Amino acid sequence: MRIIDVINMAFPTGTVPRSDNDASEREINEHSVPPIPTDLFGICAILLERSGVYHSLMPGCKTLEDSPYAWYISDVEMLGAREAGKNWNKLTPYTSTGKPRSDRKKRKTVSGFETAVPPKVREWWDALMKASGEPLFFYRGPDGDLDPPEWWKAIFLMLITADEACAGIGLYSNAANAPSAVTWVDDILKVSEREDLKNSMSNATDKYGIQHRPLTDNAAFQLNPDIASVHPKTRTPKVGCTLRTLTHNLSLMPPRGQIGSYWVRSLSTHYGKPETDFNILMIPFPYMLDPDWFESSDLGSGDHLNERGKTWNWFDIKQEWLPKTNSEQKKFIEFVCELIKEAAKTRAIHCIAFPEYALNWKIFEQLARKIRDEFLTIEVLISGSSDNCKGDQGNYVMNALFYDGDKSEGDEKVRTYMVTSRAKHHRWRIDREQIETYGLETALDPDLIWWEHIPIAPRELHHVVFREGSIFTALICEDLARSDPCHRNLRAVGPNLLFVLLMDGPQLSNRWSARYSTGLTDDPGTSVLTLTSRGLIQSSNDIRAAAGETLDWSIGLFKDDVSASVSISCPPNFQASVMSLNVERVDETTFDGRKKKNALTWRQRPKSQEQVKLGTEHQHLVDKFTLL
Repeated sequence: MRIIDVINMAFPTGTVPRSDNDASEREINEHSVPPIPTDLFGICAILLERSGVYHSLMPGCKTLEDSPYAWYISDVEMLGAREAGKNWNKLTPYTSTGKPRSDRKKRKTVSGFETAVPPKVREWWDALMKASGEPLFFYRGPDGDLDPPEWWKAIFLMLITADEACAGIGLYSNAANAPSAVTWVDDILKVSEREDLKNSMSNATDKYGIQHRPLTDNAAFQLNPDIASVHPKTRTPKVGCTLRTLTHNLSLMPPRGQIGSYWVRSLSTHYGKPETDFNILMIPFPYMLDPDWFESSDLGSGDHLNERGKTWNWFDIKQEWLPKTNSEQKKFIEFVCELIKEAAKTRAIHCIAFPEYALNWKIFEQLARKIRDEFLTIEVLISGSSDNCKGDQGNYVMNALFYDGDKSEGDEKVRTYMVTSRAKHHRWRIDREQIETYGLETALDPDLIWWEHIPIAPRELHHVVFREGSIFTALICEDLARSDPCHRNLRAVGPNLLFVLLMDGPQLSNRWSARYSTGLTDDPGTSVLTLTSRGLIQSSNDIRAAAGETLDWSIGLFKDDVSASVSISCPPNFQASVMSLNVERVDETTFDGRKKKNALTWRQRPKSQEQVKLGTEHQHLVDKFTLL
């Protein structure tokens, strides 16, 4: 495959946005330098990745220049690329509305884009196009008698330039709050996001509650998402020799057919400032589980697929813990609200989190409305659910992001919320050990293999901007343990905070969730919070008690980029737990030596855990929703 073949696949409609369908613009649109930094980054990252040349780069180190497995770029060259990227921020080929400037008579649409590109970038792009007929894969060989092609250096310097030009993209609503001036690319992205939201809203049942399918899946504009996409990023890994260690602000995403990756942020004029705590109220509902709520799915005779049918089966989970009638649902909402009020006596609550499969859409929506209207400090509601706002059945994670919206009544800003949902990527497989650990023998035959009876919808991840400079992402149980396909995405974007919703036993540092969390806290540096319901903890503790073993009531586990895992306890005489996180600014450095001094990491405050217990005046609610 030649370099030009990759460029043509990446930009099937050309590298430059067209103002019209004039065929005379076709050639210049196809192969001119991409005028938008995210597009330039995308093609350079694709070429670096597919050619494999990035791993042998020795930035600023000339001692191994003669090795066939190393090539060199000087500090002076990299400094020039960095300055070019910063200057690119000052060149704006767009109007204030985010639309391309256009003058059909003088044909300034294309030339306007051209003049916005720094001169050095045009030089490097010309060097790349001069070599465009060469093979993409260039093997220097063990003899070391071949010099590295000039286009290697060109694409790497353009990658640095594009990355620097996009500092803060997607993370700040107000350029004045950004650590450096937010690029004009972000202004275009905001226009795109608003159009996406308008086109993706479902039939909302609430005037100030928006349910939508996020469509902002590519920060690039001409790059073909069937080949790759570009996303903003927040953390730069400290270790390894990968594309991820070469950038601070942009990340290369896999083709959308592998996994959909969406950037979600509110449409408000501001986000919460990062310098404050983030206090999370964890409600481990359901508190108890009856083994009969696990049941074999009725799939017919069971002789399907010959030998597989003898040991292979499917199970459903009946959400018998959910209140059924309207009056019972109102009581449950009251129960949650009382927990929020009790927790708020000692600190402001910013986030409410429920475990995997805890709620359904109907109850989630009722709770979101209540939070929007009565609990003004809460910014995020997250929960597992058995369906989504469209009525699709399965295993979902729901996110509600609360903010002061642009909708107004008179001169007053109106608080609203935006909900997104996505399905679990992998089915739960229950084996004999788990069946015996949770006491499910009466419901599920231990001699069979049991698979969770859910559809696997198109795989997606939603990266939600919840504070300026910070994003969170949510996984569901097996999504953490099975690295395909989402872990490449997570490591590339580097979310500051990751929620993992579970239906599992006690969260301990020697269990599977801690092992898999550690991989993400090392690379890219994400802080990980796992949360399970107390139902299976109660079941496993019943087995432990019968065996004379020590009981454990750890509903959560938190691990950040520097500290050991910390368990979060919620014993039976309590109904929830609170944990406080504090944002810290850290220095991060790319492999080529560029430093970023304002990266954000969320770490647990010392002695910040607290259990929440309702008073005797609410005992009727406690008994109703914590006992079988």
